[in-house]
Amino acid sequence: VQEAGTGSNIGICLSDVPWNVLKRGMVGGHVKFPPRAVKSFTAEIRVLRTVGAKDNGVGVGYTPVVNTHSAYVPCIVTDILSIRALPENESTAEVADSSDLSPEGYQYVYRKDAGGDGADAAADDIDDVLIYQGDIARLHFTPTHALCVEAMATPTAASAEPGLGPRRYTHLGERLSRLVVRDAHQTVGVGVVTAVRY
Repeated sequence: VQEAGTGSNIGICLSDVPWNVLKRGMVGGHVKFPPRAVKSFTAEIRVLRTVGAKDNGVGVGYTPVVNTHSAYVPCIVTDILSIRALPENESTAEVADSSDLSPEGYQYVYRKDAGGDGADAAADDIDDVLIYQGDIARLHFTPTHALCVEAMATPTAASAEPGLGPRRYTHLGERLSRLVVRDAHQTVGVGVVTAVRY
């Protein structure tokens, strides 16, 4: 074949490349735009469950395994940028298994860059901020080993504001931007990469 699209399974012949130097999770690319391992990345995660966490919540320092394309790399949660949750009188049972990052009814309960008071204010100590089952969190991860991911396009300004409609991500590197967060052989969350740092 002369051309293959996203999602196609193909076989290629690499000249002068020993088979034992290729490892799971490696990414091939154009010589002019070679893929690079990231130093850190930001992702928006829908938390499906919390495993072995203090007070059934997870926070900074949590180190789950992040699965993306064929890579399985432990990544440390180094910062929590925002958390959205349902009000206490509403149940997360109906939405716990959904990967939708913009369900109706969710409200910000924490934003690091917020300057207001109350739920939108930043906590005095980031160690006191925990993420619970059903929350949607924007987290900063640092991989413990080489990991290649790409960011999806960020939402438009209108859709990024709470209460103004769903978030719409456009395709940039969809296969390298979707991820699954796992811990103790269980799926903790699903989400997308929104920013990378090299």
